[in-house]
Amino acid sequence: MKVGVNIAPSMEVTHGVNPDGRFNIIYAGLTAGSIFSPYETNPDGTTKTSFRGPGLFNETNWLLSVKDQTNDNEQFRLLSNAFVEIDFFKFLKFKSALSGELESIKNRTFNPSYTGNIWSAPPNVANGSYFSSNAHSWLTENTLTFNKTLNENHNIDVLAGYSAQKFHLERSQVNGTNYPDDINGWVNASSTQTGYSDVTEWSLLSMYTRLNYNYKGKYLLSGSFRQDGSSRFGKDNQWGTFPSVSGGWIASDEKFASNWSVINYLKLRGSYGETGNFNIGNYTQYSAISPTNYVFGDALASGRSQTTLGNSDLGWERTKGYDIGLDLSFFQNRLSFTFDYYDKTTSDMLYQIDIPYGSGFSNIQSNIGEFHFWGFEASANTINTTGDLLWKTNFNISIDRNEVMQLGLNNTPLGGIGEQGTYWKTEVGMPLGMFWGYVYDGVYMTQAEFDTQPKHVSSEVGTVRYKDLNGDGEITRDGDRTYIGSPNPKFYYGMTNNFNYKNLDLSIVIAGAYGQDVINGVREWAENQDGVFNVVPGLLDRWRSIENPGGGIYPKSTGPGTNFARYANSRWVEDGSYLTVKNITLGYKVPWKNDIIKNCRLYFGVQQALVWTKYEGMNPEVSTNGLNGLNEGVDQAAYPVPRTFSIGLNLSF
Repeated sequence: MKVGVNIAPSMEVTHGVNPDGRFNIIYAGLTAGSIFSPYETNPDGTTKTSFRGPGLFNETNWLLSVKDQTNDNEQFRLLSNAFVEIDFFKFLKFKSALSGELESIKNRTFNPSYTGNIWSAPPNVANGSYFSSNAHSWLTENTLTFNKTLNENHNIDVLAGYSAQKFHLERSQVNGTNYPDDINGWVNASSTQTGYSDVTEWSLLSMYTRLNYNYKGKYLLSGSFRQDGSSRFGKDNQWGTFPSVSGGWIASDEKFASNWSVINYLKLRGSYGETGNFNIGNYTQYSAISPTNYVFGDALASGRSQTTLGNSDLGWERTKGYDIGLDLSFFQNRLSFTFDYYDKTTSDMLYQIDIPYGSGFSNIQSNIGEFHFWGFEASANTINTTGDLLWKTNFNISIDRNEVMQLGLNNTPLGGIGEQGTYWKTEVGMPLGMFWGYVYDGVYMTQAEFDTQPKHVSSEVGTVRYKDLNGDGEITRDGDRTYIGSPNPKFYYGMTNNFNYKNLDLSIVIAGAYGQDVINGVREWAENQDGVFNVVPGLLDRWRSIENPGGGIYPKSTGPGTNFARYANSRWVEDGSYLTVKNITLGYKVPWKNDIIKNCRLYFGVQQALVWTKYEGMNPEVSTNGLNGLNEGVDQAAYPVPRTFSIGLNLSF
């Protein structure tokens, strides 16, 4: 019998305002008027809280906001697991494991009256909040394993298991306004308080079995079968069944390979399987009921009404796919390669289908949609020695492609409807989340040019000119927008080099991507000419008059056509390819040992050491909405990756 317990607590405390996202501190700082100084003082010596200029917004002093706004976050997490393992016989083993996680988060904010946001400069009504959440989850897994070798050639490994998992979260927040002063930021000091609290939970049950078989260690076969039931799906479709099978052949173990002098190892392998996805949030399978006010006679009465449609048939999103690959090594394993090709199709996609508003609702969560994914991954490893120098290199590259096969009942595209703030469109026959907008074609430089070329209803001489893609002589939202870029790289790549020379060691990690585009979303406002934001230097060469037309890139600063330039267009699309030296670490193993200290190593490291890119923003790896597939690749002044220097000491006793 074996018994084990592991407990891992952690505490993280952070301070400071949220820097990321549209109109947050970095975005606001970039677009703030550059003619003002955050250190400017009033006649009484106090720092100015806001600035006003001719035709400009009344702007916030962002330095004060960073320094004096409170955003304190405290997160405590406890991970633990325990197991018992019993060997009934040499070939039969039972294992039962229980793991749990506790997480507590507290967040307190306070915005004094002399700080503001991008739309509201001080003085403002002071406001604050206090948020807390407590979550716990547990997972129990119980497996029985049979492992035996028959007649020295047949190796069999059979596993059967059962697992159960549950997650529970409770959250609450209280908000305060109308503080008597800017000194005490706790909510109980405010005179007006509002709040909310909620609870959410989910559970998952799983039963699974797996069979591994090999003959003489060179013919390999594996199969698995599992059933999973999720609380997130409708009562009629909670369970999913997911089989898989794989096989391999180590050809280098065959007799015909005994005379190979160069090739040391060759393995061919393939697999086919199905997996499921249940990450859609909680309770979407149910019809939601929300508070609603009614009028009876002359009185207002509170009540409830149905606000969303439920779906008792909502079920698992399924992915079926296969993979073929090989592993190959040469020259006493000093040079090795790995190659994999995959092809998979995701069906029964979990997303909201738009339905006629005449139903009383706008959409319903359902299992309709199909995506196709394919690509390959390859890596190469080398081991080189020259005297006391050992040099190991790993290079990898991956090429990934995808295509939308089906969307909803009528293949209605996702996105691409509005003009401002709409950057993506996903439709059948195209990859996911492509950039969508107008094709920028310069400026109407002369009256003759304006009179003879297609235009928008708000266009004037000196305003933005977009291409007339459908040839109807007008620039319209529905007829003249197209795909203007892709956030999907043509390929990713990376390289790791490790050097060892006597007591010195050096590691260099490089990563990059090629062929993807990034929408520089800051341009939407930093090239806007309402006259209320800081702008890019190129606007000095804007169109001013027919006699002074500028360089033909930036339009004039007046007229109704100015705002038309704020719609998503190809001028915002930039090459997002990059090569980054992610990490450089130099270490020295001190040749000093005694009865207490066995090893001593000093090291110096640099993270994000170097970046090569044509992208003009702060970070080519940016994606405001994360890696969600449908809305990637837009930079709205996300916090850049910092260059970090570190020194350290490793001791073993």
